[in-house]
Amino acid sequence: MSDVLQFPPAPLTAAPRPRRLLPYAVVGAVMLLVGAAGASTYFVLTDRRDRHHYTVSVYLKKGTTDGQKAAIEAALRDLHPAGSITFETREQALKKYRQMTKDAPSPLLDVTADVLPESFRLYVDGPEFDCTPVVPLRRMAGFDTLKVFQAPTEGHPGAEVLCN
Repeated sequence: MSDVLQFPPAPLTAAPRPRRLLPYAVVGAVMLLVGAAGASTYFVLTDRRDRHHYTVSVYLKKGTTDGQKAAIEAALRDLHPAGSITFETREQALKKYRQMTKDAPSPLLDVTADVLPESFRLYVDGPEFDCTPVVPLRRMAGFDTLKVFQAPTEGHPGAEVLCN
């Protein structure tokens, strides 16, 4: 076998031009990023999740000191209340109880202030209630009971939130 040269040589054809896909890929990636950023911004600014209103009541043990009350109130600020935190004395609780039971049979009216607990009450708004900040309350001196109620809304009957 020998190498044979052909005469006239075969015409040279131009090599096919490589397709320049890089600009299209860059434009596509930029469009995806702009779309994702726009959608994220929309959802962050409009917050389409349902907003709920929660009533948080913290009942204190009998004999809780002023210092213990102040510590509990400070811990309640971690819940970011939608307004102020109110303190209810035993006398205020009795007045409220009597107002609620004014048409009740007389044995319910024999309640005295010394059997009712002092308490803190606050309101929290949000798509859901986060129990994480209330966990340390359970270990605080003077703390007795925590109750969290979700107010009813259209399409939702409301409920007690259990924070374990």
